[in-house]
Amino acid sequence: MRKRTTGMSPRLSSRGLLWCIVFACGLLLLAWVGVAGFQSGAGPVHVALGIAGGAAVAASVIVIWLSVQRSSRSIRKVTEGIGRIEAGDLDHRIRTNATGETSDLVLAFNRMATSLTSMMGDLSGERNKLSAVMETMSDGVIVVDSSGDVELLNGAAATLFGVDPGVDPETPLSVGHDHELRQLVAACRVAGEPQYAEIILTAGRRTVSAVATPLEEQPGGAVLVTLHDLTELRQVETSRREFVSNVSHELRTPLSSIKAMAETLEDGGLDDSSINVDFVKRIHIEADRMTTLVNDLLELTSLQSGQADMKPEQVDIASVIREEGSRYVQVARGLGIEANVAVPEDLPRVVAQEDRMRQVVRNLLDNALKFTPENGRIDLSASADDDVVEVRVSDNGLGIPPESLPHIFERFYKVERSRRNEGSGLGLAIVKNIVQAYGGEVSVESREGEGSTFSLTLMVAETADVPVVGAPV
Repeated sequence: MRKRTTGMSPRLSSRGLLWCIVFACGLLLLAWVGVAGFQSGAGPVHVALGIAGGAAVAASVIVIWLSVQRSSRSIRKVTEGIGRIEAGDLDHRIRTNATGETSDLVLAFNRMATSLTSMMGDLSGERNKLSAVMETMSDGVIVVDSSGDVELLNGAAATLFGVDPGVDPETPLSVGHDHELRQLVAACRVAGEPQYAEIILTAGRRTVSAVATPLEEQPGGAVLVTLHDLTELRQVETSRREFVSNVSHELRTPLSSIKAMAETLEDGGLDDSSINVDFVKRIHIEADRMTTLVNDLLELTSLQSGQADMKPEQVDIASVIREEGSRYVQVARGLGIEANVAVPEDLPRVVAQEDRMRQVVRNLLDNALKFTPENGRIDLSASADDDVVEVRVSDNGLGIPPESLPHIFERFYKVERSRRNEGSGLGLAIVKNIVQAYGGEVSVESREGEGSTFSLTLMVAETADVPVVGAPV
């Protein structure tokens, strides 16, 4: 916005005032020539020439003044245009009727503005492409300035650092609290070449492979850091080591027992009728234990790899629960445990496989028997709610410690206080994988010293969706 000058027209600049004075002098010169001619008695021709000369001077002054004013307006427009371009109005162009050098100036400005607009459009397009690439990368990318603050980070890096991707970009983020990352960036600045390291980020304890690359030739400049998340890979490696260790342990125990008893029999125990029959029975038991472990391992591997036959069918879950439950009622009574089975007559069929459901019920009842002491109680029940059937196995046994609940469905996980510890530690993992394969869910509620309740839900079957077991084709 232009400022007005007190006592002067807003359009009358100091330069305009100067030209007005010159014009007034020309008029005075014209008047003086006429008066002087008459006073001196000059002839009409001389007076006319004088007046014409004065008029020419005045006309020249007017023409020059108009030209200067036009040039001045064009220059002001160019100045204003530069200001608007600087403010971000790249679409601004100057319109003028000027000719000559002033017109060339305006045309040059407009060409410059057009070129600048094109360049900014190209830069914006490249920036959008770079931004799209950055945001779709699975690896984290950050740029760290000379003070250690993060100037730029993509979505993957925001996740690794535990930062909301929508946070205000002006909010400072520093790598100072990540000691290993800070050391890597510092080493990159000193060496002036890429540095590599595997580090653990403070936020979320994520393991990452980090590469720091200098962005400037001079030491101490900005550094580009790429972060590849290795957490899942390291977890898989840890699980593989634990798996091998657990299998080795589970096989070592019965093998050691078999070897010891075989050596005893070999050293003369075979002729001792008081021990030979007992040792042979124990060898059979340990062999069966290893066979069960191997079978469970093969079963779980087949389920987790998707190679198991899990074709859905309509299963009469009520019959499965009654038949399996009645068998375990007798086993429980032999251990001094009360067992009850409660299943409604109108319980709908579910989507599953009958053999798989029998395996699930057996594993849950086996688990309950291991953790229920003598004179305890186990309840097997089921109910329907809308489009799901819920099966529950409850006991008032030892219960599960709170720290063990998140791991109870993991392979080989055992709560080492069961009354019978001969299980493989794979039963509940098999239950979880079977139930989830049919779109169901499995959960556990427990209080230490009060007992546990394992629950699973299965979808109610519809005749049009899956076949009925044993139905004619």
